[in-house]
Amino acid sequence: LVGAAGYLYIFPLLFPTQAPPPPALTLPTQTETPPSAAAPEIPAAAAPHKSLLNASDSVASAELIAVDAVSLSNAFQQEAQKSNPIGFLAELTLNSAGGQVSASALLSALAPEFSADVLKNILEEDFTTALYYDENGMWPAYILKLKAEASQVEAQTEINKLESSPNLKNFFAADPGMPGTAFKTGQANGIATRYLTYAKKGAGLNIAWSGDKLIISTSYNGLKKILTSL
Repeated sequence: LVGAAGYLYIFPLLFPTQAPPPPALTLPTQTETPPSAAAPEIPAAAAPHKSLLNASDSVASAELIAVDAVSLSNAFQQEAQKSNPIGFLAELTLNSAGGQVSASALLSALAPEFSADVLKNILEEDFTTALYYDENGMWPAYILKLKAEASQVEAQTEINKLESSPNLKNFFAADPGMPGTAFKTGQANGIATRYLTYAKKGAGLNIAWSGDKLIISTSYNGLKKILTSL
């Protein structure tokens, strides 16, 4: 009895049973979600070309290897091989690897004294290249449009830089020969012009504004035909 009492009552007092430790608390692992990558910016699509001519006798396109005077001359030489009648007016769309050539890129390539950034502020980037055919050959012309928010006075001041440019032959399809001594004032279809003649028959750089349109033509007869076709 004494042994039983010792086992049942005294032994537990001397050697109490240790409760098992509470189970370890496992916290859920938080996974940081990386910030979502910004969606790639999609460049705005270039506006489709819209001709500044109401009518022309044909429309063609040319792919330029580069936007420079040499590539443009090569494209013109190919078009000059076409047998078209006197007075024929064609439109030529100019393209490069980046798409349609812009007015600021073309003018600053032909006449480096022009700043492309300045031209972007005064002229629309979409422009029209016209080719006029007569008995003396094929003559390019460039038709550009003043931006609606631009000052025409400032634009005319900028374009007047052409008169002192040493690069005017770049606007022709082929070498027009020696230039005259200076630009002169004239008129075509009642529109005031500035022009410079060259030794080659029919060659002359003509600059005219018709409303918000700027025409740079390498032929006087071509300029007159274009003014009736705007």
